Amino acid sequence: MKLAIIGGGAAGMSCAYLLNKKHDVTIFEKQPMLGGNIRTLNKNVNIDNEKLRKGLFIDNGVIEFDRGNFEYFHKLMEDLKVELQEVPLSAGFFYSNGKHIYTPSRIHDIQIGPFQKMKETIKLSKIFFDYNSFMLKTSLRKKKDYYNLPFSHLSKERVLFWWMRMILMYAYSIPYKDTNNIPIGLALSMLRSCLTFPKWNRIVGGTYTYIEKILESFQGKIRYNSDPQSISRKNGGVEINLKTGEKELFDKVIFASPPHEVLKSLNDPTEDEKKRFGAWKENKAQTLIHTDTEMFQKRKVNYFSADLIQKKEGDAGYNAFLNGLSGIKKNDIKYSLAFNLEDEIDPEKIIHIQKHSTPFYSSEAFKYRNEVIETNGENNTFHVGAYLGNGLHEGAICSALRVSKMLGGKVL
Repeated sequence: MKLAIIGGGAAGMSCAYLLNKKHDVTIFEKQPMLGGNIRTLNKNVNIDNEKLRKGLFIDNGVIEFDRGNFEYFHKLMEDLKVELQEVPLSAGFFYSNGKHIYTPSRIHDIQIGPFQKMKETIKLSKIFFDYNSFMLKTSLRKKKDYYNLPFSHLSKERVLFWWMRMILMYAYSIPYKDTNNIPIGLALSMLRSCLTFPKWNRIVGGTYTYIEKILESFQGKIRYNSDPQSISRKNGGVEINLKTGEKELFDKVIFASPPHEVLKSLNDPTEDEKKRFGAWKENKAQTLIHTDTEMFQKRKVNYFSADLIQKKEGDAGYNAFLNGLSGIKKNDIKYSLAFNLEDEIDPEKIIHIQKHSTPFYSSEAFKYRNEVIETNGENNTFHVGAYLGNGLHEGAICSALRVSKMLGGKVL
């Protein structure tokens, strides 16, 4: 069959890899590069950075992957023969008043005396009741009971829940003020994993490495700078009209674009499709790579990893220290990735600014998500994407596997 894949991000490229040897695949990518929100400086095409030395690869996007909660991501990496490496990841939660709480791994690793470690442990122990209550409550109820409820259904004005909202902000790059509306059904497995000593892997050489591996064996076509003007389903097939005036016919179309872009592309959406995709909106986010360590110094932090920082008036941001996460030598320049902390970073120390476009996860948009999965293939149209799973890389790859199985492609 002749297949069109709309979007060359994680879901689209995984789908192309799995269907590559079975079908004639064409990828339509609106940007001049592949990868979606995968951005590895000095490796992604068109984003070389003169401020980084040659051979230093830093991700300004997806960085680390949960070893216990990303089963199919790891299966795909094994199939592609991508080298993975375990990375240390711990977190500190900083209140707007300057106080903090560290995760157990941070307390273990930080270079302080035993008495100070005991004080940090006592501070952490004060949230154990909320932690145990959350874990028990969410394990006793079935996942479907929480499916479309917003996180505010569980959240309370207490430290653990501020912390979990920070994790949601970190995972989905959604403004802190909007995290209470993220569907529990999307976030629950990720939150439970993050609260129970997860272990993390990184891709050696940067996340874009696995896109390079896919390209090594890909036999289809890739059309860069190609955003279809309209897509119509007619005569048992699919017609794609390009802005250049060209038309191409395909047997099936696979949308691997964000859900808020589906209706913009379809020339003939059905009423059901309007219902399933009508509430999805775009989330525009910006992350910075920088070398400013002042924010650590003023908080008297001498160990860097993932720092979740509460700001005044219900706002927050995060900073991920990249040297450990990217395999950079400890004695090298200290590189970080930050979100919503522009006001704390010296503009002269910003190396790269990356703008991201992701789905805006809300309980309203999530309402018909399972219906999208259940009706995949209807009208010669399929859908893949992180939003059809856990909202992260694992969700993107699981959705690609579902479609590959339906179309007789490779199954990991």
